[in-house]
Amino acid sequence: MVISGEVGVAKPDSLVFELALAETVVEPGDVWHIGDNLQTDVAGANAAGLRSIWLNRTQQPRSASQPAPNAEVASLSELSSG
Repeated sequence: MVISGEVGVAKPDSLVFELALAETVVEPGDVWHIGDNLQTDVAGANAAGLRSIWLNRTQQPRSASQPAPNAEVASLSELSSG
């Protein structure tokens, strides 16, 4: 786990994602980042080469000018480990 306040960088800076990846042996393209903010979560994950899932609990529309996630869910229960 990387806490932005402890490392001095925050999303959407890709460095926060790179620091988290440095603790693993996983390639960025094999990692999914799930978050509810298009500007910080989705844009940051995309910039770091991770796949992004937008947690859109309120079913807000996304404009074409906003970062595009790889997937969108309304609830964490939609995610599966299989």
